[in-house]
Amino acid sequence: VRWASFDRETLARNLYVTGGTVGSTGVAGLTLGGGLGWLMRKHGLTCDSLVGADVVTADGKAVRASADENPDLFWALRGGGGNFGIVTSFEFALYDEEPIYGGILIYPEEKIRGMLELFRDYTASAPDAVTAMAAVTPGPAGTPLEGRPSGMVITCHAGAYADGEKLVQPFRDFGPPVIDTVGPSSYAAQQGLFAAAGTPGMRNYWRSNFMQELGDEVIDSALAHAERLPPPGSMLLVENLGGAVGRVGENETAFASRGAQYNVSVLASWADPADDPENIAFTRAFGDELRSFADGGAYVNYMAGDESAEAVKSAYEANFQRLVAVKRKYDPDNFFSGNQNIAP
Repeated sequence: VRWASFDRETLARNLYVTGGTVGSTGVAGLTLGGGLGWLMRKHGLTCDSLVGADVVTADGKAVRASADENPDLFWALRGGGGNFGIVTSFEFALYDEEPIYGGILIYPEEKIRGMLELFRDYTASAPDAVTAMAAVTPGPAGTPLEGRPSGMVITCHAGAYADGEKLVQPFRDFGPPVIDTVGPSSYAAQQGLFAAAGTPGMRNYWRSNFMQELGDEVIDSALAHAERLPPPGSMLLVENLGGAVGRVGENETAFASRGAQYNVSVLASWADPADDPENIAFTRAFGDELRSFADGGAYVNYMAGDESAEAVKSAYEANFQRLVAVKRKYDPDNFFSGNQNIAP
């Protein structure tokens, strides 16, 4: 099941839950890695709404994982990735759907620094009803910004339209943006904003770093590398966490980076396999530079499959050894190893 199908069924009943920002993303993978999305500051990560799962373990047994049954496995499934078994069903707690005021604002290259500084100040005090992201990306085709580095702010306010309009005003006052699609919307429309990022057949290589602050050195790095982001769909993406994400204890689920305020990621995407070596090397170097400013931890759903064992360990921070113990219990021979692997 992919998020577009999941949302179609829940929204038909006026319900929703934090889901992937690209409709083609799988429900299983996103949930097991934690689950960042447009509702996370108000309702937490996807895994925070998980109340139970049916799992086939490496020895072929079908088990139930919940707070009352195999709670160690249930703990590990909420952020530990596909390391412990094949989940054949998920049970989520859903929330009543609310109006959405959201969309995208795009700024020219000369505005990128100021936009990121404003985003930093804005997210320091934004209410939990707002989940906002910022990006540096090649300008969209068919616009005056095509092919040039541009700045992007994407906002999602869950609640009254009037409140959402008031909260987005600082970004309009800063602009005016070249493109402004923010307005009364719906969760289904918000979930479709990044549809182009899920184009089948594209080459992808990503790096992720959780940060407490969006420091000047991060902004400097973004500007220094903006020209080299491969077109058309690559971006430096800054996702604002906090809110409900941070109100869960770092040891309550396998997802440990609860205190992080930002996820700063290099999401490189290109079409020609001949460009693989150059673009992979660029993404690694850019990601490593950003890692030097980070506080530890990374979003496993944005990690490439060739990450080192040390990088995987650091992604889980203080929860890693507990994850190893669960892995040893449910998959002692490391049958499930084609992932950001936690070795037994």
